Amino acid sequence: MHDTENEETLRRRQSVDSPRRDALRRLFKNRLAVAGAVVILAFLLAALFAPLVAPKPYDEGDLVMNNALPGKDYPLGADFMGRDMLSRLIYGTRVSLTVGFIGAVTAFLIGIAYGTISGFFGGKTDSVMMRIVDILYAFPTLLLIILLMVVFKTALGSAPKSPFVNGLIAIDRSFGGLLFIMIGIG
Repeated sequence: MHDTENEETLRRRQSVDSPRRDALRRLFKNRLAVAGAVVILAFLLAALFAPLVAPKPYDEGDLVMNNALPGKDYPLGADFMGRDMLSRLIYGTRVSLTVGFIGAVTAFLIGIAYGTISGFFGGKTDSVMMRIVDILYAFPTLLLIILLMVVFKTALGSAPKSPFVNGLIAIDRSFGGLLFIMIGIG
């Protein structure tokens, strides 16, 4: 009887203190999820170590090798300016992952703020805010991002030059003109 009680207590303890372990166990049983995580990790590592992984600098061209077919020197070929496509692809993962990450963080922060306001005030405010979300869902995402880009660029171009506007323009330039795309995705 004593051994049965100890086993039962142990089982209860394991079920109470291991939701994280249970979730990880289920995650690792899903082969597609593990494969996806490995691919994303490989892209992340390639982006972080692009100067070490890429065979050539992404912007260095060889006009003699323009439009080169895939081969030993150019595994994925070369573009019209003789730049290595594999190197450009590896460096391009930096931009893609940055835009995706900042877009997701932006969506997270906007969603928290919007949801908090909607939940706090409730009633008519909540209804109006949810109808705005419904209207936004009616538009195709790409069209909405393009529309937001035009609005942001036009507003900044016609706005009086203040420290805030100049700061936004400087941040946009430091992101290679992608700041408003990231905000639009968010």
